[in-house]
Formats: sequence, structure tokens, C-alpha cells
Amino acid sequence: MISIKRMDFNDKVPEKIKELKIDGIEFGEKWPVVYIITNNKEAYVGETTNVFNRMKQHLENPDRRKLKGLCILTDEKFNKSVILDLESFLIKYMQADNKFILQNGNGGIQNHNYYDKQEYEKQFKEVWKILKENGLVQNELLSIENTDLFKYSPYKALTSEQSLIVKEILDTLANDITKNKKSTSIVRGGAGTGKTILGIYILKLLMDKQRNKIMIEEEQIDEDVDTIIREAQNIKELKIGLVIPMNSLRQTLKNVFKRIDGLSANMVIGPSEVVGKEYDLLIVDEAHRLKRRVNLTGYGTFDSNNRKLGFGNQGTELDWILKSSKHQILFYDNNQSVKPSDIEKTDMYKLINNKSTHVYELKSQMRCLGGNDYIEYVKKIFSNDPPKEKINFRNTYDLKLFDNISEMKNAMQEKENEFGLCRFIATYAWPWISKGKKYKHIL
Repeated sequence: MISIKRMDFNDKVPEKIKELKIDGIEFGEKWPVVYIITNNKEAYVGETTNVFNRMKQHLENPDRRKLKGLCILTDEKFNKSVILDLESFLIKYMQADNKFILQNGNGGIQNHNYYDKQEYEKQFKEVWKILKENGLVQNELLSIENTDLFKYSPYKALTSEQSLIVKEILDTLANDITKNKKSTSIVRGGAGTGKTILGIYILKLLMDKQRNKIMIEEEQIDEDVDTIIREAQNIKELKIGLVIPMNSLRQTLKNVFKRIDGLSANMVIGPSEVVGKEYDLLIVDEAHRLKRRVNLTGYGTFDSNNRKLGFGNQGTELDWILKSSKHQILFYDNNQSVKPSDIEKTDMYKLINNKSTHVYELKSQMRCLGGNDYIEYVKKIFSNDPPKEKINFRNTYDLKLFDNISEMKNAMQEKENEFGLCRFIATYAWPWISKGKKYKHIL
């Protein structure tokens, strides 16, 4: 059974821990535990097999010295893999819970498979209830999962595919900076493959490095994380911007960044904000939504920016990014380009096919439980060559057809109340009249 012990965090805490027992277990020096150190505004989450030594190290850290309370979680069935997983779980959810701003860097987030993992993960939900009863968290897990803070948090465990791409990008960046070479990296991936999260992860990691907030500590950590941190430490201080072409997402991320230690809202910028400035690195999410001079609402501003950069009237926001930065990481999906004003695919493919461009592919589906097979099956259903056979997926899906919109709305509301994140999506299903022009319906 998971036990919790709370005490003041001060110079006396190591000796108190050394002598402390929980349910007859002397856990101070040779037992796996997870701990949370807090004050009224900030928190730090960690794991260790020697909490006595770990607290002595934390007391030497100026940031930890600002914290006043210590909570230790342990169980007679804990082992190293369990506490690594529980630590990742708590960091991920506590950051989005929004009660505390976490001092953690995102280098500690790890994804482990181990014996009886599913059973332990059930216990993690019980841990959350215990923390809520003790005033250390404030929201239910389901409520947290439906927030932007959770969706766009940099505190996410990377898949092996994502870890490999991060390591290669950081290695390339470090080498090109050393050689004083410009570099462009393009990460291609469909919807739900984690492009936005990867961009935020890299930004947070590099900002933590610049503030000396990441380090290889004495605790055993995952080999992939170890390598990523070492690669980040090889990169000098950079002027970095996260470019978000879409206004709505840009404002969402600004609000998220206000609640993440080491990040700030002014790091999230629009394409026009790079003009007249010099960045070492620009990370561009949804690069397929960068604009060209077609179907714009503000030609004057667009033309002015082009003139400032010497592009005449033919420059695109992609040109602005390349001109205003030494290094770029572009996240791109040609299938999500939907407007006439989006940059042409040929412009991006010229960059992709350039021998000096580093291109990476994200393929694993993160958003859909059915995975890539389900995504491809749905695409085929709506294609000119629909599948001729049924496919069974490991997850259960419900398909219901309604002939009454009110009944559909009520059914959707029930699902929203139960799970959240329910959405209505519709194409044009009736004639659309705008400024005297009539457009035919599309179905």
C-alpha cells in the first residue's frame, strides 16, 4: 500500500529521513521513493533510491532552497522502474494541474516498460487521489487531460521515434554551430504524430540548458534521455523563437507558456515578427500554413515586410524565416495545407530536396488509439478506391448514423460529459451566399 510522509524541507530534513520508517521500512538510504518539494507557488518532483543523499544535494541548490515542504511517497512493492514511471506521471499531470509551476526540466520524463506496469499505473491514480486529499494537486485527472496545458506541455515522455529525431536534430545543430554553418531541419509527419509537442520539447530543453537547469545527476536515468541532455549541453546560448502561423494556436501557446518555468509568452511569435530581427534558431510549427501573397487580408503589411527583406512582391513567409535565422527546424505536413494563401508545396519540396537540408519523418500516430492502420483505413473509405474488406482493430469504435441533428447533438453532449474533447465537424452542406456571390454546397 502506498504511504505518504510530509515534513518541512530544511537543513534538518536529511537526518530526519535517515531515521524515519514507514510501515516498518527504513527507506531513508536504500529504498525507492518518489518525492515532491513545494512552496506556495513552485514544486519539484523527483525519484531516488537514496532520499537521504538526494535531499542533501537539493539543499545545496538555490532553486530548491526556496521550497519549504517535502512529501515522500513509497510502497513496499516499489522498484526503480516503477518510481521512474511514477515520477514521469506526476511531472506530466502536476504541470497541467496548474497549482504549482514546476522547477523540473523536461529531461526527466521517461517512458518505461516493466513487469506489471498496467497494475502499477492503476495505483498511480490512487496516488493522485492521495495528493488531492493532501492539498498538493487540485484537479481531477480527466479534467486535466482536457486542458491546453496538458495537451501542449513539454513534460511528455518521448517515443523511441521522437527521441531519435531529437538526438539527431540536436547533434546536427551542435555540429553546424561549431562549423559556423547555417542549417535547416524539416520534420515531416501527419496530424497526430506529435509535431507541435516535439517543437515545444526542443525549445524547453534548449532554454533549460541556457539557464543551467539540465544536468546529468547521480540518479540513474534513461539512456535516450542521457544522450539528449548531453547533445543539448553541446549547444551554446541561442536566440530562439517559436513561430506559429495560426493566430488561434499562437494565442493558446502564449497562455500555456506563461505557466511553464523557463518559457514565456513572448517566445511564441507570428511569421511577421521575425522581420528585421536576427535569430539563431527559429522553430516553426505548421510550416505548411506559412503564407504567400495570395488571398490575403493585409497586402500592405505583407508587401512592406517583403521590401524590408529585399524580396520585392514575391517573397513568402517561408523566405522571411530563412532570411531571419541561421538555423531552422520546420514541422511540415503537405496534407494539412488547405488555403490558397498557404505556401505552395513546390516551394517546400525545393527545400526538402536540397542536399544540405536534414529531413526527418514522424510516422507513429499519437492521437488515435487505432494507430496508423485506422487512419489509413478511414482515408481509404473517403477515397476513390474504398476498401473491399472489413478490418478489425484492437480498440472498440462506435459508428452511429443519425437522421435527426438534435438526437446527434444530445448523444454528443453525453459523450462530452463523460469523456470531454468531443467535437462537431461539418463541411458546407447548404448554399453559401457571401457578398452577393452564391457558392454551391459541397458534400
